[in-house]
Amino acid sequence: MKLSEIYSKPIERRINPVAVVSELEQESVKQDIEEYVFTKQIYDYLYTVLNGVINEKHGRTGIWINGYYGSGKSHFLKFIFYCLNKKYQSTAIAHFKESLRNEKPGVTLALTVTDATLNEISKKLDNTQVDTIMFNIDAVSGDINHKEVITKLFLNQLHKSQGYNGSYIALAKLERQIDKAGKFSEFKKAIKDKFNEDWDKKSADLAEGHLSDVLAIAKKLIDIDEKSFN
Repeated sequence: MKLSEIYSKPIERRINPVAVVSELEQESVKQDIEEYVFTKQIYDYLYTVLNGVINEKHGRTGIWINGYYGSGKSHFLKFIFYCLNKKYQSTAIAHFKESLRNEKPGVTLALTVTDATLNEISKKLDNTQVDTIMFNIDAVSGDINHKEVITKLFLNQLHKSQGYNGSYIALAKLERQIDKAGKFSEFKKAIKDKFNEDWDKKSADLAEGHLSDVLAIAKKLIDIDEKSFN
């Protein structure tokens, strides 16, 4: 008998040695979800996270994932992302349910999560919009190195997910003000007319090299305090 005949999936396929948050190609996602193996702890931990996000009504829900190197932290975090993100949610939750239902009775009796509680969470997830932002902090940190680095990195990624500048907080603030006034498209067109550059691609460069001109264009559209951006 050949090794290829023992396994249910082709052994020649590409297998990721680690879960990488930036890899969201169709085949990679399919493998991440379909081949995720649950343990008793993972069943309960995943349910605890989803339940906290959906049902926690007071305070802020913060989660710290701790484990030794190679224990599966990144893959677990990525599976949480799949469960919360509308694009992948149904597939991820279906795999969670199927795995739970195929477990031995002795295992399921020892679990916090049950088929009924998982169905309840699943229904609430269907009717809840959760915005998901997933990134590798090392990949987006650049040369920033100070005590507020984590807070600023998180804020930058939030701005980026909302369509604003993901490198400079002051610039994102300006964009948000213009957008709130319904003038963002008009502002981008004015930038294009002035510099023949795409604001979405060159905003940081334009702000660094032509800040006074950029602020002058913005001031024609909304009331801003130019000093706060200098």
